[in-house]
Amino acid sequence: CREPDPLGIKKEIFVAGIGGFAFGGVWIVGVIFDPGDVQANGNFNWDFFVHLGLSFSYTIIVYYQIYLSYHESKQSLDDAGFAQILQSDTGRQLFKSHLVQELSIENYYFWRAATEWRDNFKNMSEGERENKFIHIYLNFFDAASVMHINVGEHAMVTPTKIAKGQMQLSASILDESISMVENNLRNNSWPRFRESNFYQQFTRADVTNHEF
Repeated sequence: CREPDPLGIKKEIFVAGIGGFAFGGVWIVGVIFDPGDVQANGNFNWDFFVHLGLSFSYTIIVYYQIYLSYHESKQSLDDAGFAQILQSDTGRQLFKSHLVQELSIENYYFWRAATEWRDNFKNMSEGERENKFIHIYLNFFDAASVMHINVGEHAMVTPTKIAKGQMQLSASILDESISMVENNLRNNSWPRFRESNFYQQFTRADVTNHEF
């Protein structure tokens, strides 16, 4: 299986190697065949391609890592901002208003209901677990629901089987759906929210973090 490469080292080496190989190939052809006798006549030195290839490889290695570092830092800041929104009363209300305008408020309501159900799973009786799960299923998974969420057929399989009594409840059965909806909120709704007037209101507000 493919090993993870969070620093992009494999890609960096591959691109630098391809570039170095290309310049090296031109240098070998030039030194051996000297097309047009340009080196023999003193008009050009094919060793130039060796230095050019080394410079290219060095540039790829250094600046690609700078790019990755910037991208990762920006992503970390974005994730931190998204988390801050969800942890504050003011932020949640403004984010919800934005989602209403986007016609995607069901994602937030599902995320809130599903995470609360999962986090409190051990503290609920079996009857409470089943009742709250059925409530979540009918409101967000059922095709006829007004707040039906789009998580794909694969994520629907387990919740549907449980709703039909074909499987036992477990605290992790909504994890896939929660992850998909949260990624959708973070990667799609959150960037647009940051460009909205609601976000400007959030940055001006005296925001205090609260528990859900």
